[in-house]
Amino acid sequence: MQKEQSLELYDEQAYSLNIYEKSYHRNSQFVDKMFVYLMVFQYAFCLFLAVVVSPKTWVGSESSFHIHLWSAFIFGGIFTVFPVFLAYFYSGKAITRHIIGISQVLISALIIHLTGGRIESHFHVFGSLAFLAFYRDWKVLVSASAVVALDHFIRGVYFPQSVFGIITASNWRWVEHTAWVVFEDIFLIYSCVRSCKEMREIANKQANYESLNHKLWQNEKILQKSNWLKSNIAKLNEEIFAQNNITNFADACLEFFHFHTKSLMAAFYHREGNHFDLIATQAFDRKNLPARFTFGETLLGEVVKKGKLMVLEDEDRLKINTGVGLITPKKVMYIPIIFEEEINALIVIATLEDYKKQEFIELAAEKISLRLQNLMSTRKTEMLAQTLSEQNRKIQKSKEVLQQKNKELEEASRHKSEFLANMSHELRTPLNAMIGYTALTVKKLQGKVEERNIRNLKKAEKSAKSLLQLINDVLDFSKIEAGKTQTHRSRISISNVIEECLDTLEGLAQSKSITLNWIQRGENFQEIDSDFTKLKQILTNIIGNAIKFTEQGGITINVIHLSDALKVTISDTGCGIPASTIENIFESFKQVDSTTKKRFGGTGLGLAITKKFCELLDIDISVESEEKQGTTFYLIVPLWQEPSTENNVVEEQKVFATNGDVYTPEERGNVSVEKRFVLAKNKAYVPCIVSPKSFDSLQRCLKDLPFFLELCDLEHCLNSQNIWAIVAEPKLSGIEALRTLKEHATTKHVPVILYSGEDEVPKFCAQINHWVQSGKEKDFLEALIQANSHQRGDILIVEDDVDTAEMYKSTLESVKFRCKIAKNGKEALDYVSACHNFQLIILDLLLPGMDGFEFLAKLQEDTHLRKIPIVIVTGKDLTQDEKFIIEEGSSMLLNKGNFEYSDFECYVQEVAQTFRLARSRSVLVVDDNDENLDLISSLLSMSGYSVSKASSGLNIVEKVVRENPDVVLMDLAMPEVDGFEATRKIKQNPSTANTTVIACSAFHTHDFKKRAYAAGCEGYITKPIEPYELIEQIQKYTLASKIAYI
Repeated sequence: MQKEQSLELYDEQAYSLNIYEKSYHRNSQFVDKMFVYLMVFQYAFCLFLAVVVSPKTWVGSESSFHIHLWSAFIFGGIFTVFPVFLAYFYSGKAITRHIIGISQVLISALIIHLTGGRIESHFHVFGSLAFLAFYRDWKVLVSASAVVALDHFIRGVYFPQSVFGIITASNWRWVEHTAWVVFEDIFLIYSCVRSCKEMREIANKQANYESLNHKLWQNEKILQKSNWLKSNIAKLNEEIFAQNNITNFADACLEFFHFHTKSLMAAFYHREGNHFDLIATQAFDRKNLPARFTFGETLLGEVVKKGKLMVLEDEDRLKINTGVGLITPKKVMYIPIIFEEEINALIVIATLEDYKKQEFIELAAEKISLRLQNLMSTRKTEMLAQTLSEQNRKIQKSKEVLQQKNKELEEASRHKSEFLANMSHELRTPLNAMIGYTALTVKKLQGKVEERNIRNLKKAEKSAKSLLQLINDVLDFSKIEAGKTQTHRSRISISNVIEECLDTLEGLAQSKSITLNWIQRGENFQEIDSDFTKLKQILTNIIGNAIKFTEQGGITINVIHLSDALKVTISDTGCGIPASTIENIFESFKQVDSTTKKRFGGTGLGLAITKKFCELLDIDISVESEEKQGTTFYLIVPLWQEPSTENNVVEEQKVFATNGDVYTPEERGNVSVEKRFVLAKNKAYVPCIVSPKSFDSLQRCLKDLPFFLELCDLEHCLNSQNIWAIVAEPKLSGIEALRTLKEHATTKHVPVILYSGEDEVPKFCAQINHWVQSGKEKDFLEALIQANSHQRGDILIVEDDVDTAEMYKSTLESVKFRCKIAKNGKEALDYVSACHNFQLIILDLLLPGMDGFEFLAKLQEDTHLRKIPIVIVTGKDLTQDEKFIIEEGSSMLLNKGNFEYSDFECYVQEVAQTFRLARSRSVLVVDDNDENLDLISSLLSMSGYSVSKASSGLNIVEKVVRENPDVVLMDLAMPEVDGFEATRKIKQNPSTANTTVIACSAFHTHDFKKRAYAAGCEGYITKPIEPYELIEQIQKYTLASKIAYI
C-alpha cells in the first residue's frame, strides 16, 4: 500500500533523479568501505617499510630509530584513523569522499618518503587516483591531485631527497610529476563524467519503466472499478426494469441498495404533485417516519429542496431496533432521484458501515431516475388514454350531432345557392329584356319622336341598369361572405388594367365634364401578380366612386414603381370624406350619411367588395381624405416574381389576344368576364395606310376585337392576300393611291375605309365603301364590321323568356340576320338537326325540360353540329365546373348585366363572321410521323379548318395543285425528299408559287431556320408544337381561326 501511495505522488523526472542519487550514494558508501580496508592495509604496510627497510639510522658507530619510523607510525595513523571514522559514521557523504581522497594521496606521499623517493613508489599515487575514480566524482580527483601537486612542490623544493631520492634537484621537477598526475586525471575525470551520465540514463530508464508500470496499475484499477460499476448497474437495470408499477419498483430499489451497502434500514418516497409520499420501507418503523412531507419541511424536505446527495454520520435521530436493543447507524444517505432537474423521488439508507462508493450511488440514482420517469410516463399515458377514450366517446357523439347539423346546414346552403342562382337568373332575365327593348326603342325612335320621350326612355334604361348593378353587387358580396370567391392570379400588365377601366368609365366622366388623368412614373413597368378581372373591378369601383362624388375638376391615376410593388394612387377633387366616418367606408352598406344615398345613389357595397378583393389579392389599400378637398386611395400591388426552375430557362408559350397584345397561358384568366372563355375565331387582316398617330388611335378602338391591323404602304397592300378591308388616310396616301387600290386586280374588290379629318366625304372618294371622321374612332368599328357584312346567315335563339327572345330577334334582324326562336333545348335540337345551316346559336342555360348544359352535350356528340359557334347569354351565377363545361362547348359567354346591350349585335357579328371565314380555309399537313400528322390535323380540325394530309415530300407539287390549300405545314426532316427540297419545288412551280409554306422542325438553331427561309418558307414552328403558336402562325397568313379571349 505504501508503494502504491508513493507511486501515486512522484514526478517522473524527480523520481529519476532520486534513483540516480540513491545509486550514487550506494556506490559512495561501497567505495568508502573499500578505502577503509585499503587504508588499514596501507597503514600496516607503512609500518612494515619503516621497520624493515629503514628501522635505524647510523651516525658513525651509533644507531637509533629513524624519524621515518615515527612518521610512519604517527602520520600514517592520522591519515588512516580519521577517514575510517568518517567512513563508518558519515558514509556516502561528500566530505567523507574528499577526506578519504586527501588521506589516500598523503599515504602515497608517506610511502614515497619511506622508500627514499624511489621512482617505483610514485606509482602508488597513480593507483590511488585510479581507486578514487571509483567514487565517480571528479571533484574528489581534483582535491586529491591538488594535494599531490602541493606535496611535490614543497618537498621537491625543500626535501628533494624525500620525494626524488636525490640530495639536490631542479626546482621545476615537481611540475613534471604534477603533469603526469594531471594527464591521468584527464582520463579519470572523463571516465567519472561518462559513468555518471550512464548512471543517469539507467535511472531515467528505470523511472520510465516504473512510471509505465504505475500507469498500467492505475488503468487496471480504473478498469476494475468500471467493470464493477457496469456489472452492478446492469444488475440494477435488470431488477428495476422487470417491475411494471411504482410500488414494486421502489421495493426492488431498496433491495438493491441493501445488497450493496449492507444497509439495515431504507425508505422510498415518491413525489405526487408538491409533496412526497412514503410508498416503500425496509426495517424502518413507519411510526418513526413521516408518511408525507413537502419541500423544505423537516430534514427530508431540505434534502429535496437542495437536490443533492447528502450523507450524515452518527445520526442520533435515527435508531435501529435489533430486537435486543437500539443502535445508532454509522451513516445515513439521502439520495434524491432527479430527472431533467426535477426531483421525482427520495431514497433514505441507514448503514452500520462506512460506505465510500458514492460514485456508484450517484450512477445508480441516475438509472433509477430514468426508469422511474418511464414508469411515470407510462402511468400518465395510460391515464391520458383512458381520458382520451372517454373524450373520444363524447366527441364521437358530438360529431354525430354535428354531422347531422352540417347536413342540415349544407342542405340549407345548397338551397340558398340554388335560390341565389335562380333568383339572379329570374331577376336578370326581365331586366335584360327591359334594358334591351329600351335601347332598341331609343335606336328606332331616335329623331322620330320628341326628345323628351327619348330622355324618359334613357332614364328608364338607366334605372334598370342601376337595379341590375345592385343585384350584381349583392350577389358578389354574398359569394365573398360565403367564401366561394376564387381568384386566378398570374402575370398581368397594370397598364392594360387601367386602360380598360378608363375606357369603361370615359363616357361617365365626359358626361360630368370631369377629366381623367393617368400619370406613369417611368416608361416601363414590371408586370404584377394579380387577378385581371378582380383588379379591374377594384379600380373601376374606386374610379367610379371618384367620378360619382366629384362635381368639377378631375381624377388622377398615378402609378409609381417601388422596389417590390407598384403603388397606384387615385386622387379626386370631390367632396371628400369626414374624418369621423372615414374608418367605416369599407364596411358593408355604410355611406357617409343618410343624405349620400339620396344625392349620389349607390348601395354602400362597392368599397366593401373592393376591400374584400384586395385582401384576396394581397393588395394593401388605404385612404386619405379631407372634407371638401377630395379623396386619395392608395393601392400597393405586388410585382410578379419569376418562378425558379431547374435550368433557370423558361420557354414562354405565346398566345396572341385579339388586340395584338401577347399573353402567356397563365394570363388567360386575366381578362374581363366577357372574355373568359375560349373562342375559335378569325383575326381579319386590315392593312392601314395612315399616319402612326392615327394607327395608334385605330388600334385602341379595336382593342380585344378580331382584327389584325398593320401599318404599311401602298405597295405592301397591292401584294397582300386575304385582306378584310383597307384603311386609308387621304392626306397620307393621296388621290392616286386610292384610285390604284380600287383599280388594282388584287384590291379592287376589297372594301376601303377612308379615315379623314374632313367634315364631308371628298368627291373623289365616291367609290370608297366607308368614311370615318378622325376623332370619332368608335364609328370605325361599325364601318369595319359592315365592310364585309353583305352575307348574313340564320341565327337560332334558344330562350324560354318570350320578351328577351323577341328583344334578341329584333336587335339582330335590324342588322339583317334571320332569326329562329326555340323555347327549350329539345325544340332547339330538333331545329339544328333538321337544318345544319345555322350560322350562330344564342343559348340561355336555364331552360325548361332539356336545359342548356344538356343541349351543349348533345351538340358535342355530332361532328357537324359541334362546329356551330354558340354565344351563351345567361343570368345564372356559374360554378367552376359549369364554366368548364361551357368552355368546352361554346364560343362566347355573356353574363346578363355584365355587358352593354348596345354592343350585343357586335358580339354576335364577330362570332358569326369568324365561323364563316374559318370554314373557308384549308391546310395541307406534310409529316412522315403518323402521330404528329394526326395530332396537328386534330388541332386544326377542332379550330374549324379543312385539313388534308401527306406523309412524304414525293409528288408534293401535284398534291398542292390538286388540294389548293391556303397553307402548307411542312416537316423539314423527312426521308427521300426532305422539307427543304419539297418547299423549293412548290415555290419553283408557277401554279403553286404563291402558296404559303410554314416550316415545322425540332431544330431550334439559327442556321436551320435560315435554310428554311432560304428554301421559301414564310414561317417557322419548332417542335414540340404548342397549339397556340400553331394557330397563331396559321392565322397570320390565312385569317384562319386562333385561340383568343374576348
